[in-house]
Amino acid sequence: MSSKIEIGNIVFEVPEGSSASHSRNSGPEASKPETPEPLEETPYIYRPNDAFQSAVDEARAIASITSGHKPWVLKTWFVLFVIGPLVYAQLFALALAQHKYGWDWMRTVAGANLFILPIWSIYYGIWRRRVKKAKSNRRLFLVLALVGLCGGLFIFGSYARSVPEPAYTDAALVQQLRRAGSDLTQAHGINFYLYFPSESGARWAAGRLGEMGFGISLAAAEGGIPQWQLTASRRMVPNPEELANLRAYFGDLCSSQGGAYDGWDTEVVRAGMH
Repeated sequence: MSSKIEIGNIVFEVPEGSSASHSRNSGPEASKPETPEPLEETPYIYRPNDAFQSAVDEARAIASITSGHKPWVLKTWFVLFVIGPLVYAQLFALALAQHKYGWDWMRTVAGANLFILPIWSIYYGIWRRRVKKAKSNRRLFLVLALVGLCGGLFIFGSYARSVPEPAYTDAALVQQLRRAGSDLTQAHGINFYLYFPSESGARWAAGRLGEMGFGISLAAAEGGIPQWQLTASRRMVPNPEELANLRAYFGDLCSSQGGAYDGWDTEVVRAGMH
């Protein structure tokens, strides 16, 4: 069957079933597939030089872990984002406590942990939430790591309390002597300087140091504040540990009389000199 369409003197014959044979009033029909086509994800581009994007990339990496990943991926994630930040927090706290910057070591350690541990707790919470399988061995390892770090902090704190002043100042002076060409195996005439607000306190300290074999020189210090300068001299090999111990002793001695210890100096002793 076919139909004819006449336009002027031209006659068109349209076969039945073709698109032209449909009524003009019939609406368009769209065929919808039963299953939707998969959406293509935007290609991932890592941009480490972009400060904002690198943080976003790190967050995506942290949140992408699941129990379906391979074991080595889970272990690597656990070390990088759970154990790594925890160890870094404690090393950072110990580094600050070693230099102290005038703070108490316990305040330093607590402050560093308060700054970093909240971030670590987020990482650990993601780990617990995303990895569904029971990880008793990892939990045991985490507990042991916490106990070990707390024990290390306790030992370091005991050591920090036993040494009132850091020894790096004396060690730095000894290194300056070495760079100046001084022979550190020979005895040097070292002068230690102590200051006291009263003559009676200075004479009391002079008597104590004289009994220990130090050479003593006592004089009124120059300057606007009335005080007394006590110079204690001794020939000794400039050993940083011994100088640090003397620094601690002189500091306690001066503090008992309201004074202050002001360090030491010596002349360069070259090899062959006596």
